[in-house]
Amino acid sequence: MRDGSVLNVGIKSRTNSLHGTAYAFGRDANATDATNFFSHLVTPVETEQFGGTLGGHIIKDKVFWLASFEGLRVYTTNTGQTTAPSSISCLPAGCGGVPGANVNLSVVDACNAVKAANPSAGINAISPLSAQLAGLDRATCTVSAPSSTFQNVFYYHLTTTTSFFFNGPKVQPLNNGLAKGDWNITEHHHLSAFYYDSRSTGTTAGVIKDYWGTTSHTKTREIAGA
Repeated sequence: MRDGSVLNVGIKSRTNSLHGTAYAFGRDANATDATNFFSHLVTPVETEQFGGTLGGHIIKDKVFWLASFEGLRVYTTNTGQTTAPSSISCLPAGCGGVPGANVNLSVVDACNAVKAANPSAGINAISPLSAQLAGLDRATCTVSAPSSTFQNVFYYHLTTTTSFFFNGPKVQPLNNGLAKGDWNITEHHHLSAFYYDSRSTGTTAGVIKDYWGTTSHTKTREIAGA
């Protein structure tokens, strides 16, 4: 068992001269990272961090001010895996290359199987609502990509595998600001105060559809004096 630790952070006071600093850091995974083992694609990561400080005096040797800002812009994705029916026919090899695999592993094969079991019903063997949600054409049993006409609640992937690797994007802009003042009242008395404000908005896309994603807002304020 280890004891806890205490971390003290001090904010420097300014001088009679006007001074400032600036910095910027950037990262683009497409230029630096290898491909993901599962998806065989580079997992997108973009980071931009920038900011600066500026400070000086209001009354020489007496009153000083300091202001700083930090901005962070992060775009990243989390690679995941899910199982979804194929958007094309798996016959005759079967989904996943397994002959005779369950036709329900393919939206196209399931549609054809339902119509074959109810030949007299024709396209009416398929529910219009179910077809619209699946992006399915009842007449041809083909699947279309999501559009204003078809909802397509399943993943749209034109392979005979039921394993689908996806990237869930996440965006998080963050802004931090700080203002500090110092007053040398006398040689032995000093007054210092600061105000800190931090705000961020995190957006994570839904696993299947973006509109099922989440958005979180964070706000932190701190006022201190000594």
